[in-house]
Amino acid sequence: MKIIMVVNKTLPSRNGRFVDPIAYDYIYKGFVKMGHETIFYDTVEKQNISLVNLVKNEEPDLLFCCMTGDKGLTPYEPWEDIAYITKNNLTKTFNWFCDDAWRFDDFSSKVCWDFHFCSTAETYCIEKFKKIGYDNVTLGFWHADSELFETSIEKDIDISFCGQLNPGRIKFLSYLKNRGIDVQHFSGITTKEMKNVISRSRIGINFSKNYNSYPPVLQVKGRIAEVVAGNTLLLTEYAPGLEEHFKIDKEIVVFKSPDEAYKKIQFLLKNNNILETIKNNGYKRFIKDHDTQVRLKQILEFVNAKSIH
Repeated sequence: MKIIMVVNKTLPSRNGRFVDPIAYDYIYKGFVKMGHETIFYDTVEKQNISLVNLVKNEEPDLLFCCMTGDKGLTPYEPWEDIAYITKNNLTKTFNWFCDDAWRFDDFSSKVCWDFHFCSTAETYCIEKFKKIGYDNVTLGFWHADSELFETSIEKDIDISFCGQLNPGRIKFLSYLKNRGIDVQHFSGITTKEMKNVISRSRIGINFSKNYNSYPPVLQVKGRIAEVVAGNTLLLTEYAPGLEEHFKIDKEIVVFKSPDEAYKKIQFLLKNNNILETIKNNGYKRFIKDHDTQVRLKQILEFVNAKSIH
């Protein structure tokens, strides 16, 4: 297939912009590795050709988008061009929605009509799309490229958390530290360094609460797939629908409070055979269902099975 990707190549950080691992390292490079001719159309840097003209010139089989609607994050999203391409059926158009747990009502439900097809990371949002009459939706759960993680590296970190701190996370990690559980925290590191830290960890923590909405909501996040991709045991704050992607306590471990996390960490560190079993089961499930090329193949099969005419 010939694919044009309309996504952000980079993300902002306190140390400047860095390559978006999901959009560029996983999806773009994933399509290339799968043998698809893939053209990157960046929504952060202004492009020297309109998207409509690019589509007319290249005649792609698919326009694969991840539109955010956030001008501060992605200032050059070609919304009018995409709507035109979809309306006139110049090619199939697809959007990967990432934050439907808190953005469905004010964003996804309004802009999904600009695309022939879309996906959502939240299982329960499938029905929300269908309830508003948008049926061309599929589940696009998070994924990672297993080839970018060093799964044979020595596990010399007991517990790690990679990500930015907020008051809730600070309180959580302080609670664990006061009870003798020292979680090594890493922020401001490169994506390559993040993958190295995850791969070196016996246990990797993920927080599911998103504070961009009020009150905060629980959502599935990309770190879920990345921790398991490193052949590391995932200890994650529960999010709705998570049990549909991993078997709880058999492939991953979940918590709903700091005290529950503390008790489970204590148990796992004292029972290495159980830790290893859950870790290995999680990795096998990841390779089977959540590796990037598995996920991209599912998306392409979904799109190819449908007609726009």
